[in-house]
Amino acid sequence: MNQESRKKTRVKVRNCITNTPAGLCQLLNINSDGLSLKCFKKWSFSREWSLDIYDTSGLILEQFQVKKIWEKCLTNPMVPGQFSMIVGVAFHNLSGSQKEQLDSYVRQLIWQKKIIFDHH
Repeated sequence: MNQESRKKTRVKVRNCITNTPAGLCQLLNINSDGLSLKCFKKWSFSREWSLDIYDTSGLILEQFQVKKIWEKCLTNPMVPGQFSMIVGVAFHNLSGSQKEQLDSYVRQLIWQKKIIFDHH
């Protein structure tokens, strides 16, 4: 599965980071199936791991199990400020509570985007 074969559109995210076993990454986009991360360094991610999501609104989603689906290394990681890799993951083995938290967060993001779009 890759970005082109994704069944659900992902919502672009700003002001949100993830804490992974490899370190902190910036959340790019998310839906109820998975998310994409931008990483400042080239890290080696295992096939499965858990991550925490921190949004500047104060939202915290902890210990969400994910499976790595794809990763892409960017062409010029030596340029200061440029991210060196993007990783796409699918959520895996979430509890009922985690699914509810995730769905609520995605709905909140969609609602925020609609408000911004409606006012421009």
